[in-house]
Amino acid sequence: MANKTVYFSTDDTKFIDDALPHLGMSLSQALFQGFQLLVKKHQAQQQNFSEIKLSVGQFGIQQYKVFWGRKLYTVQVPSTDQTMIESKRVYQTKGGKFVYYTRLDPNLNYWNTPQSVNSGIIPDTTKSAKKFQIVDRLDDLQAALGTDVINQIKASQTQPIEYLDI
Repeated sequence: MANKTVYFSTDDTKFIDDALPHLGMSLSQALFQGFQLLVKKHQAQQQNFSEIKLSVGQFGIQQYKVFWGRKLYTVQVPSTDQTMIESKRVYQTKGGKFVYYTRLDPNLNYWNTPQSVNSGIIPDTTKSAKKFQIVDRLDDLQAALGTDVINQIKASQTQPIEYLDI
């Protein structure tokens, strides 16, 4: 394998010398790992994927799921009494799977109206709920989304992005 020489400024070498002991690896290993991450990120962005971070924790516990994906579908549906709102999203992952994410939260558009403020009722945030599900095929989400939505998502995938020269 050919050797490559990399030059750093004096200011950079101080940063490197301070950081390397905390990484537990050589400068060569760190540079290569960083380069690999940069290439993977660039390749994903070329395919119109971005890093998705979804909050999945319940009851105030902070937990997240992070993956490379692109959003295919999003909708917000208020409850029949308008006090809560459910957000539904479908993502396609870089690995070809599909993520179904739902989130139920107080409907702030309702709770900020004069009638709700005057009622003295405080929205119950303990009813908030989140669901994170990974499936292999869009059809596996038919029970949650319905046939029409699944068919519309599939139809949109024939040309998910149209680049316009305008």
